[in-house]
Amino acid sequence: MDRNQFRTLVTGLLLALGVFIAYQYVISWVYPPRKPPAPGEPAAVAPAPPGATQPGAGEPSGTQPSFAEAAPPATATAPRAEQFHFVPGSSLNNIVLGGAPRYDVQLSFTSRGAAVEWIRLTTRNEEGNYVYNSAPGVNEPYQLIKPVQDTETYDSFATAEIQIREMGDHTWRLADLPWIVSAQTDESIAFTTTLQQVEGDERLVRLTKTYTLVPEKPLVDLSLTAENLSTRPLTIKLTQDAAVGIPREGPSTDMRAVMAAKMADGVVQAAKVETRNNLRTAAGQPKPVTLFTATAESEFAWTALMDRFFGVFVRPLRQPESPERVVQV
Repeated sequence: MDRNQFRTLVTGLLLALGVFIAYQYVISWVYPPRKPPAPGEPAAVAPAPPGATQPGAGEPSGTQPSFAEAAPPATATAPRAEQFHFVPGSSLNNIVLGGAPRYDVQLSFTSRGAAVEWIRLTTRNEEGNYVYNSAPGVNEPYQLIKPVQDTETYDSFATAEIQIREMGDHTWRLADLPWIVSAQTDESIAFTTTLQQVEGDERLVRLTKTYTLVPEKPLVDLSLTAENLSTRPLTIKLTQDAAVGIPREGPSTDMRAVMAAKMADGVVQAAKVETRNNLRTAAGQPKPVTLFTATAESEFAWTALMDRFFGVFVRPLRQPESPERVVQV
């Protein structure tokens, strides 16, 4: 490279550097840099390109989530689940209702879980003897179900738990809670428990569970209601136990089982049966055995706990157009 060429190259580089410096000066004069916001002052948001959606107040600029992905706005006054509990009764009550000659069953109720401890069949014949005896030649009523003793005690028809969607699907266990006996007659008993603030007077839900005996029939009506005591809508799911503890009929065979039937187009369809041996095999599995799951085409008809000769059947008595339904057994 000769001297003239070198001089031309240096001149070009200096000219390019001058243009770059001048460009930076002009840009900083036309578009001065934004000062950082003072504490407590909202940050400025650059205008969105034409056709773009502006973020709302308090939302970051840039790509916004779709409607399906957006989380609902938090409610400052929404209660937290840990602030509430179900108030237990002051004592554990055991009450016996029914029996011959007016009723064909006799039941012992416990306020623990508002459950049934045992059921006896008390139908008598013309001679005044029990039709179903506890043992051959013994004139004592047959005990159809009783508590099951394991690592804990299980009673029949305990209300196991309640879940509220609007409180993060939080679940409160009710099976071990002493409910309050709120009413009692010769043929019925009612239990209640209320979800209220641990420290405060606000109440959200009151549960009322009523058993009513039917004269001269081996029937008991069970009503379980949830009353919303708050000013906000609540979506509630209750887990209700059925019968447990039916005896084994003979020493050589075990025919105990559980069943569930569904109804489709107004017709009760064949029931699904699970034997005790199958259930014992599945007891260690993480998921319980499913006997019925509601679909758009089928409804729950009934479920039963049975041995060779006897059974305890449970069926819902739904009101027309009622939103309540059994979703799974």
